[in-house]
Amino acid sequence: MLPFALDMGSLFISVFIPISVIIIGADIVSTEISNGTMKTLLLRPLGRITIILSKWLAFFIASIGVMIFSNVLTFITSSLFLGIGNWNDHIVIGSDQFTSVPLWQFILISYGLNFFIVLVLTSVILFISVLFQKSIALSINMSMAMIILGLIFSNLQSQITSLKYIFVLHLDLIAHLHNQFAIQDATLVFSVTILFITACLSLTTSFILFKKRDMLV
Repeated sequence: MLPFALDMGSLFISVFIPISVIIIGADIVSTEISNGTMKTLLLRPLGRITIILSKWLAFFIASIGVMIFSNVLTFITSSLFLGIGNWNDHIVIGSDQFTSVPLWQFILISYGLNFFIVLVLTSVILFISVLFQKSIALSINMSMAMIILGLIFSNLQSQITSLKYIFVLHLDLIAHLHNQFAIQDATLVFSVTILFITACLSLTTSFILFKKRDMLV
């Protein structure tokens, strides 16, 4: 069951989860500006940081729900065809140094990494929505273009080493656990660092832009 689950998990986190997150929140700011509801929110005694932070939290929680649903669906599908197996079976993980962990622990680690990936994706897509706040279509298209470019860059990273600093190439963190990560010489710590910096920059820039821009025009 494990190889099938790993392949499906990689597909979900590389394609399905990013597209689902885009559908949920790419227009989280631009829609409210277009239909005028943002003006109503800004007239209430709430700070702009509070408004944008609450939107990001709601976006993040909804995206986590989609991620959990997709993982449960993967588990049910694989269980129907391949059986559940033994939760105490050990799995070898690592790249340079290998260790053995029970299946249940591997699943918990995978979920933790996926939670982190969703946090990064929601932060970046929030930034795109704030940046292109006047156009719903442009906000969605730019978010989709980010994922498509990531798929293209993944095929070029062996020739262009500088591409390894692009966050979208590091979304499949679970590949590090079974030594199948696409980027050579990129460790799990390196990938997490790239993603963490991207999330921090995206959230900080989103807060600054949302606070300074005129939303009442």
